Amino acid sequence: MHVSKVAFAIAFAAAIALVLWNVFRVRAYQRDYRFDGLFKGTLHDCQLGVSSAEELFYCRIGATEDALFLMALARDDERNRRKFWGYDHNFRRFSPTDLRIPWQDLECRVGKLFLKDVLWFENHPRRLYLYVPQEVGERVLKDAGRRVSGG
Repeated sequence: MHVSKVAFAIAFAAAIALVLWNVFRVRAYQRDYRFDGLFKGTLHDCQLGVSSAEELFYCRIGATEDALFLMALARDDERNRRKFWGYDHNFRRFSPTDLRIPWQDLECRVGKLFLKDVLWFENHPRRLYLYVPQEVGERVLKDAGRRVSGG
């Protein structure tokens, strides 16, 4: 009986440590890629998936030759009010600020997720993987004059 309590305590501490590690990792990502400026290119509405989150987030995505931009929808957009099983799908749940991610930090590849074609934006050093519907991702890459890295 004593061993099971110790094993439970170790497993519980490990779970808490992993959750905290993930929170700090995502917060550092948001801090380092924060964007407070005005984006002057074309923005596309989409649902953004994040490898470390179960739900999709409504956002606007755009690109320049230098970076990928992820931005929240306008506050009064009705999609910000949609909830499903208590989940709020507003991009601000993932990031309190808009993000500007330089292309040199990303690798892009086409893939499938639950039989749906998606475009992955992979940041390997940060271990953060974002995905959007493939058709949206290809338009964004075209706006930036870029192509898929591999596939």
